[in-house]
Amino acid sequence: MKQFSFLYIVTFLLITYSCSKQEVEEYLSEEEAQMEVVESFTTIYSDSAVVKVRFSGPVMWRKEGAKNSSDQIFPEGIYVEFFDQNQNITGVLTSKYAIRNDKEKKVIVSDSVVWNIMDREQFETEELTWDESSEKLYTNRFVTITRANETIYAHGFESDQNFTYLKVNAPEAFIKMEDEPSDNSRTQ
Repeated sequence: MKQFSFLYIVTFLLITYSCSKQEVEEYLSEEEAQMEVVESFTTIYSDSAVVKVRFSGPVMWRKEGAKNSSDQIFPEGIYVEFFDQNQNITGVLTSKYAIRNDKEKKVIVSDSVVWNIMDREQFETEELTWDESSEKLYTNRFVTITRANETIYAHGFESDQNFTYLKVNAPEAFIKMEDEPSDNSRTQ
């Protein structure tokens, strides 16, 4: 009888233990399984060991697609610095959201896009496309271009990434800023 009670107790304990430690299996969806998350990233684009662009941000999601291509999604925005051949920063581009299509070599930045061309001008728009292959930036959205002495409102523009070429599409307004009179002219 003692042996029967002992086996009964051991069996009961094993069943109880196995039920209490039962693992819940978690499965990732196919989309989640193909997603890679990178935090606090920096990517450098160079040509013949000369840095052309430095691309950084707080979070990047990389989604694998067909034919070994991938899309990179930047849900918390990006910060991009453009460099000339002497490694001087020529411009800074920021946005609150971006997507980079690896196959097409295009980056589409959106939501509060600001592109500052060092000491010359600032572009603001809601969406901008950067074509890495042709090194061009363009949009057909409304854009505000602010320079030291004028502001231009237009629907779209196109430029090279070094800003040596600029074409404004469908300009709406040019507002010239007059220089403020100097203190000497006020006293005369």
